[in-house]
Amino acid sequence: MEYHFKRQEINGDRVLFALSLDKKSAKERILVGSEIEITKKLWNDPDADVFYDETCPLGTLFMNYRQDETDGWTNRGFMPLWNALHTNRWNQPKLEQAAADFCTEMYQNADALSIYAAIRLWDGYLRARQPRDRDTAAEVFKFDLMRLISPLSAYPQEKLLDRDCADEIRKSSTEMKLDIWYPPKTDIECVTAYSSFLPVFLYYHKRLTEWSLYFRTCKVCGKIFLARNLKYTICSDKCRKKQNTQAKRDFDARAIENEYDHIYKNEAQRWLHYIHRMERKADYSTEQLSALKSAYEDFKREAKERKSAVKNGQSSTSEFRDWIIQQLNY
Repeated sequence: MEYHFKRQEINGDRVLFALSLDKKSAKERILVGSEIEITKKLWNDPDADVFYDETCPLGTLFMNYRQDETDGWTNRGFMPLWNALHTNRWNQPKLEQAAADFCTEMYQNADALSIYAAIRLWDGYLRARQPRDRDTAAEVFKFDLMRLISPLSAYPQEKLLDRDCADEIRKSSTEMKLDIWYPPKTDIECVTAYSSFLPVFLYYHKRLTEWSLYFRTCKVCGKIFLARNLKYTICSDKCRKKQNTQAKRDFDARAIENEYDHIYKNEAQRWLHYIHRMERKADYSTEQLSALKSAYEDFKREAKERKSAVKNGQSSTSEFRDWIIQQLNY
């Protein structure tokens, strides 16, 4: 069922945000629609008509959450409609269209929170246009919508994923009402909210705490995932294999580097041994010692270039070893 952001007849039923969490299958299900239609959906009625019905891996609601850092819900969504309630009928279409464009953009994000907020915003405006006392209706509209959309800008994702956020929500919010359903033929509970997302967030955190699940960030792909222990840092077998492959590459690279460094250091020690032995001779030749030291400097300079070639993959350790062996004939 599609929602169209235009002037239309108001549905008598309130639009609800419904959530069910299934620990056994590690899934979450979110529905957006009227109470009657959501009930029919939960009863598996094929004729049920809702705006949104999606079953996703557990934790998706928080993982898809994006903070409204620019206060777009207030500035681009609510304010044009608020102004439309306080202006003449000639200016209303332009303001309504600006808000409709924003709501459509949010609705098409396919994010459950944005879809519900967009529908509630537009539905609230349509309801506020009906009473004769438009100013009073506008104040009610403002109170209801600010309570709904304010959490979308108040919490960055990393904060919302933290368990301590539940305590902050509990202390800061006065709206904690949730309705809990138990659809027939299933023991999976479903909660619905209308006024605010905060009790939904709080309920979600409470269930995850009871199930000993933690949000973690994968150190390989950076994806957020749910883990049964804070020690978990890898989100999947795919990332685990990728980490093992990279670890092996790093180990091999270090082994190669250690090998050619070891070969170089042994040869450098041989050169220094020759130099020191010549210096200990009572009748050593100054010209020969100078030539030996000069040859040693040439060796170090070329060895540095050849080591860099091996490290960059332009040469091999065996080629470096062969070159070192040639120096033994000096």
